[in-house]
Amino acid sequence: MNNNQGNMNQQLNKIQQESKKLAQQEQQNAAQLQQQQGSQKAQNMAQLEAQAAQELENMAQGAQNLQSQNSPKQQANFGTEFASETDVQEVKRQNQQSQRNKK
Repeated sequence: MNNNQGNMNQQLNKIQQESKKLAQQEQQNAAQLQQQQGSQKAQNMAQLEAQAAQELENMAQGAQNLQSQNSPKQQANFGTEFASETDVQEVKRQNQQSQRNKK
């Protein structure tokens, strides 16, 4: 694995860990808001929190997918900088499409 791949995998690990941590927080917030049963506003907020948690989980999954695509066993070193940039753009595109589909 060259140094660029190592750095990229470190960044993807950070994204994955942070996304999962934030997703857990969003899920906890959603659960707390759902317990405040009287308020429609609280229910709406709980739904938004749950949606944010799902999007963060998707981001973590996208980072994990990028890592597996970036492994040296599956990819030749030649041209990896182009493949990696394309992969990042593809994950962004998929996330945007996912967000549009949820609306």
